[in-house]
Amino acid sequence: MGHLWAPLFILKAAHWPSDIGNILPFLQNTSKHIKQLNLDGTNLELFENILLCRMDLLEDKEQAHLAENLLGKSLDALILRTANDKRKFVNILLATVILFRPPAVVLHTLLFKPIIGIVPIETVIATI
Repeated sequence: MGHLWAPLFILKAAHWPSDIGNILPFLQNTSKHIKQLNLDGTNLELFENILLCRMDLLEDKEQAHLAENLLGKSLDALILRTANDKRKFVNILLATVILFRPPAVVLHTLLFKPIIGIVPIETVIATI
């Protein structure tokens, strides 16, 4: 799973009723940028799929093929949903880079290490 949890966490946290930037100031700009995308529930889900469908992280060829298919379908659906606003589609895709900027290790240290200690967050996620 690598550090995919961190961008997904940030994406979700940007949509919390309270501002994550108030809790973690270094996420202020990232959160603001994500909120400006004005993602509805469906576009948010499609964006999550795009983030998760990383064939390069999968060793199993069948799993990689499934991820590639889901990625294609998610991109196609997002294109259709943003057909009237091509800039929105591009901005959503460009936001991928922004979500990966905050270091996962910093998020883990500040938010999760006080609770789970030295247990890697990937181990916790795998048990859920």
